[in-house]
Amino acid sequence: VNSKSAHGYTTLALAAICGNLKTVELLIAIEGIDIQCFDKGCSALTLAAQIGHLDAVKLLLGVNGIDVNASHWEYGTALALASSRGHINIVKLLLQQEDIDVN
Repeated sequence: VNSKSAHGYTTLALAAICGNLKTVELLIAIEGIDIQCFDKGCSALTLAAQIGHLDAVKLLLGVNGIDVNASHWEYGTALALASSRGHINIVKLLLQQEDIDVN
């Protein structure tokens, strides 16, 4: 489940990018899935926030151990990416997380 495609993405990352909620739900329920796996520098949460998939972000935030502050080396955190892309509902949701670092 944690292996990457020829383009460097895990199945979870691809599901998050596409906003495929059923697949995200199935994958996060699998024991041993690496929820923090970085695909081309981004976590599934960061990718979903960047694209604007609010429901995928909600699902991923519900996973125990998710790092809401995981940061891409160039583009920053899910919060930074969502706000730079104008995804206001995702920004609001991320700001509600108690461990969010706004700096």
